[in-house]
Amino acid sequence: MKGRKATCISAALGMLVLILDSKNSIAAASQGVDICIRTVIPSLFPFFVLSILLTGSMGSTSVLVPLEKLFRARGCGPILITGLLGGYPVGAQAAAQGYSSDQLSRAHAHRLIMFCSQAGPSFLFGMAASQFPEGKYAWLLWLVQILSALCVARMIPAPESDNITMAQASSITLSQAMRKAVSAMASVCGWVVLFRVILDFLQRYVFFPFPKSITILLSGLLELTNGCLLLSEIPSVALRFLWAALMLNFGGICVMMQTSSVIEGLKLKYYIQGKLLQTLFSLLISLAFLGYYAALMPVLILLFLPSRRILRKNSSIPAAFGV
Repeated sequence: MKGRKATCISAALGMLVLILDSKNSIAAASQGVDICIRTVIPSLFPFFVLSILLTGSMGSTSVLVPLEKLFRARGCGPILITGLLGGYPVGAQAAAQGYSSDQLSRAHAHRLIMFCSQAGPSFLFGMAASQFPEGKYAWLLWLVQILSALCVARMIPAPESDNITMAQASSITLSQAMRKAVSAMASVCGWVVLFRVILDFLQRYVFFPFPKSITILLSGLLELTNGCLLLSEIPSVALRFLWAALMLNFGGICVMMQTSSVIEGLKLKYYIQGKLLQTLFSLLISLAFLGYYAALMPVLILLFLPSRRILRKNSSIPAAFGV
């Protein structure tokens, strides 16, 4: 009842703001649509289609075994590749697709969404790279992201009671993949437009007391694309790099909502927990790249020491993680 009342009040206040400040709200929504057309759809839609086709006929191959061992995700190489290359929230969608097609157990799917959904190369080398004076920063950001995701994967052991065998699913047709991709893309774009309006309101009425650099970070943690577009306004390249790493690895609240719309049957809390961990690791690794090498010690210890294999009975996530 309290949740319904809070939703009702929030919706009423939101409608009041839209009525009183309709000119700016319409302009912000138009900017959101423009971002979808120019950036989001071109960078994500082809990957949505291909990831659905890939996971629809998924089966592990020997070529991907080293990657699967590295991430402790035996048999899930196609999902890992999709997550590393596909962009938000394609990796999480691939894991959910594997679960819905009975190729993944719920426990394995929950573990995978903690680290298999990342910002894609098209976003990193397109939008993010344009905010830096040299292309090497995009490569470093991608390396930070991969290492951070690897740390999360090494920290969260796979369920011991659930030895996974990836069976070959019934083949999915291109037209079926297209329909699913269009539906997922529409949901993603809807969230981008909504959060662009919310961000515009916050920037004008809430964020104004904060320093410019903090406002940019908060904007990126709320909505990734808009935050990255503001990075060039930070004079210090080092701070720009650090902020970019945090934004990209956290993904933003908007991406969380996008993810929630493509992981039907799975719980979003595991994705959120994984992203919080990954953001922490990205901070340590980025500081090491900037010359603060002591920050890398926890990461090295985690990567080279075996993780504790402790599972709560009848749970879909390690008990050591606290859920």
